[in-house]
Amino acid sequence: MREQRNRYGDSLEGIDNLYRLCYNLTSKIRKDVMTTWDRLLNYRDKESRVNGVMNTITNDELVTILATAEFFGAQTWELKQISFDLSTARYRLFDWLAMTVNGRIETAAVKKVLIYSYIKSKGDVDKFIADLRASDYDIDRSWERIKLDF
Repeated sequence: MREQRNRYGDSLEGIDNLYRLCYNLTSKIRKDVMTTWDRLLNYRDKESRVNGVMNTITNDELVTILATAEFFGAQTWELKQISFDLSTARYRLFDWLAMTVNGRIETAAVKKVLIYSYIKSKGDVDKFIADLRASDYDIDRSWERIKLDF
C-alpha cells in the first residue's frame, strides 16, 4: 500500500507523529504552568451549593458581590452584567469567574479581588461570601498577584 501524502508531498504519517509530539510537549508544559483560568475550572466539581448547572446564591450574597465590585471601581454596565449573570443566567461562580478572566467584565481590580477571594475559599461559596464581607482588600493587597491569564 502506498504511503499517503498531503498536497505538499509530506508524509501524513510523519505529520501525524509531529502533531502528537507537539501535543504531548504542550500538555506537559500546561501541567506545570497552570493559568488562573485553569485554576478556576478546577473548582468545577468542588464548588459548594449548586443546583445542577446553576448557582444558588441568595440576593443578599449577590449584593455582597456587587458591593465589592462597586467598591473596586466596576462601571455601571459591569454591575448590571454581574447581576444578570449571577441572578438571571445563574452561572456557577467558578464558570462566571473564568468568563471574567476572558473579558466578561473589564475592570482588572474587580476581577482580581473576586478571583483571589474565590481561590482562597477553595470553591466554597459560603467561605467566599464570608471572605468578601470580612476581608479588607483595600488594605490587604494580596489579590494584586493574581494574573488574568487563560
